[in-house]
Amino acid sequence: MLKMRTLAKQFLRMEIHNGQSTRFWTDIWHPSGRLIEVAGESGTQKLGISRSALVCETWKQIRVNRPIKPWSKVIWFSLGVPRFAFITWLAVDNRLSTGDRMRTWGQVQGCLFCGEPNETRDHLFFACPYTYTLWTEVVGTLLGRPPDPDWVSTLEHLTTHSFSYLGYILLRLVFQATIYTIWREMNDRRHLKKPRQHHQLANIIDKTVRNRLLATRYWEKQRMRKLMQEWYRTHT
Repeated sequence: MLKMRTLAKQFLRMEIHNGQSTRFWTDIWHPSGRLIEVAGESGTQKLGISRSALVCETWKQIRVNRPIKPWSKVIWFSLGVPRFAFITWLAVDNRLSTGDRMRTWGQVQGCLFCGEPNETRDHLFFACPYTYTLWTEVVGTLLGRPPDPDWVSTLEHLTTHSFSYLGYILLRLVFQATIYTIWREMNDRRHLKKPRQHHQLANIIDKTVRNRLLATRYWEKQRMRKLMQEWYRTHT
């Protein structure tokens, strides 16, 4: 039975009910799976939610009634990947950068990609030469303009600009996949794993997007039959 636990895991789900017996981080209650595996051990610090917290204890914290943010449509959409959306939300909320957090402790954290001594969220996405080169390569012509290394400008463009239906699906998907991949690469480098070149990450992102499109069976939906065609058209 223990040998089959990886297979059995995909069929396990917690019924939340009032949330008093469901652990926020380690139980499987969210579509993304165990949130501790999505956000990593550092996610508990970034969100300010203890590792032993129950869903009932965190529900008010994560679902307080607030006006809908304009950028919410960039993060939450039907064809998105939940773990990508979760990490992108942390980026928008400025909870991904180690440098920003270290400064509150009086320490300095340099960029693991380019050596810039002052790592910030805005530097990682996409003022850093490494991540900007990656972003330029994977976004293609979906933005409708040359990519901007400025985080605020990029997020505002994704929020306010008028895109085509298919183009906006692809743009949000590649935006989230890029943020997630940069975050994973940053963590790998911090744990002394072999660094990868930006073109290697670009190949991973391209494959990730295409696999996601295939998983949606887009060809069965009238409005999305040309989704893969649009991806190739904007990346030639």
